[in-house]
Amino acid sequence: MTEFMVLDIPTRGSQLSASAVITDSPALAVLVRGRPATRRGVVLDGVASALRSLDISTLTIDLLTRDDAAAIPTALELANRLDTSLDWIAENPEFAGMPTGLVGVGVASGLVIRAAADHKQNLRALVVIGGELEVPRQKLRLVNAPTLLLLDHGDQRSIRTFRDAQADMRGPTELHVMPGGSLSNANPRVDELVTTWLPRHAMPIPPPPVEAAVI
Repeated sequence: MTEFMVLDIPTRGSQLSASAVITDSPALAVLVRGRPATRRGVVLDGVASALRSLDISTLTIDLLTRDDAAAIPTALELANRLDTSLDWIAENPEFAGMPTGLVGVGVASGLVIRAAADHKQNLRALVVIGGELEVPRQKLRLVNAPTLLLLDHGDQRSIRTFRDAQADMRGPTELHVMPGGSLSNANPRVDELVTTWLPRHAMPIPPPPVEAAVI
């Protein structure tokens, strides 16, 4: 049975909008975006749909609110919102204890890596789709979760930055440079990479039971 939920996540000084689709699977993918109206927000929607096709529950969080239109929060403020949201998820009876993967797109990419350094016990794997990395090296060295990095071929600066970051991150990493512009629209190849990475590292599927031999 599939259950659809619209959620308000309380954070310091704001309420974040979130939506969840809960399946029968015990696994959860938390998808984070900063600007839902952008094209990369469309990419995230495609990834969420692909994950649900594998019967993986999804929870999508918008870090920006309508009240932020006048003044965009700083990266630190957004990081605090994500930290609070992950704490809320871990304490919510609906999601507590579920093996969890974290996906960030665009401006949320660096934030999910920063969050993984502070929430090591709750997060099994990460996926970063585009964006820039503004995470101190001391934080990178605390990231143990397996991390998939999907970057646009046209963004050579970010590619160099993330390649340098791979040397500091302690968990296994894999970097894919995607054709230019392919992270700005729904992309079956992105969906394929994400739906392979997360189940492999964050949501292992138990082997089928071995039938007893008939004597």
